[in-house]
Amino acid sequence: VLLSIDQTPHEEILHAADLRAGGATGGSAGALTVDTLQARMYIRPTDEIKPAIAFAIDATAIALPSRYRWALGPTISSLRLDGSLLGPFPATPDITARAAAWRNGGGALQLGKASLHWGPLGLSGNARLGLDQQLQPDGDANLRATGYDDTLDAMAKAGVLSPSAALAAKALLSLLAQPGDKGKPAAVEVPLRLRHSTLFMHDIP
Repeated sequence: VLLSIDQTPHEEILHAADLRAGGATGGSAGALTVDTLQARMYIRPTDEIKPAIAFAIDATAIALPSRYRWALGPTISSLRLDGSLLGPFPATPDITARAAAWRNGGGALQLGKASLHWGPLGLSGNARLGLDQQLQPDGDANLRATGYDDTLDAMAKAGVLSPSAALAAKALLSLLAQPGDKGKPAAVEVPLRLRHSTLFMHDIP
């Protein structure tokens, strides 16, 4: 669907429960289900050529396809995304030209607030993403993570990380962690930067 620049401001609201996606050919093992989903999208022109889409998404009890083994467990407890999509949406069928025009017009995806709770892992933060000159993703994010010790242990147990890599990561994160207040778990701030298809953490690729 192509969004035209003369579109009048309007709001779309979705409330849904017991959603199911996929699994048509692979049976229930390939399905993803969501217990509750609330989504709100507001399209508003910011000027003659730069509309913006503001959105808020809340989902709970996201059951991942059971045919795969998930290191942090088969269910994402909650996911929240609050953000906006900025930039022009040219009415051209050529996706490369559309992406270039969006980038050249200051296009960006901004996440003002994002949070995820999956097994032992708790993540929250914000991000801004755009496209570089090669139309590859480019941006920065600031994340706050809790439960990283148990998360790394689970990833090592599932074979996602080697035990030595998990141990080294735990040692590094423990040095960066801040103690929690009033019984809250320790948290670590993780600045991320994506440049030239390389992800940096604390300026380390």
